[in-house]
Amino acid sequence: SIPTNSAFDYFMFFSDAFPQEVDVNIRTLEIGDKKIRMEGETDSFESVDRVVNSLKKNNCFKDITKGKVKKSPDGKKIDFDLSITPSC
Repeated sequence: SIPTNSAFDYFMFFSDAFPQEVDVNIRTLEIGDKKIRMEGETDSFESVDRVVNSLKKNNCFKDITKGKVKKSPDGKKIDFDLSITPSC
């Protein structure tokens, strides 16, 4: 069957829902038909929560699961990864 939305559509949903006030360095963004995976770094644990809460506002992101959330080796940033189940 032909999917309703393409990887580009999901990228646009992701971009539109991403909070502009949070500074994030996205290292990896993999968009598949059953899973979206993102790895990045930001300034605080609260910023990770803001990213998750903003993405949850989009109905096309069914489940968002935080994986590893930890301080970077230099202690200045927070490394995190997210697993997102697309639902559109």
